[in-house]
Amino acid sequence: MSTLYRGIVEDDQDWKITKDFIESDPTPLDPRFDLVKHSPDGFSWGYAGSGPAQSALAILADHLDSDDEAMAMYQDFNRAVIAAFDMDEGWTLTSEQVAEWVQDWKINNEKEAATQ
Repeated sequence: MSTLYRGIVEDDQDWKITKDFIESDPTPLDPRFDLVKHSPDGFSWGYAGSGPAQSALAILADHLDSDDEAMAMYQDFNRAVIAAFDMDEGWTLTSEQVAEWVQDWKINNEKEAATQ
């Protein structure tokens, strides 16, 4: 089943991320403070700071269903994807887009490891 991650900007920059399954109601995404608490305010995007790092970690931990993998790559996902979103706008990411980024990250890291 395809998942849609949706970033929503509400009143006065109150950022939320929901997880939508096709044909079902959206649910709030767990920020995964149990792994790392980067941002006491939770999610944000549009720059490479603590709120976007929390967003990246939450999305990857949910998508990968592996805390260890999410921890290994979320800062790169933050810089490459989450920081690129417009801070004042909403956005969507499909599970397929996240999977493609993860696959590219793994290929690039394998290449880097082989050259060291």
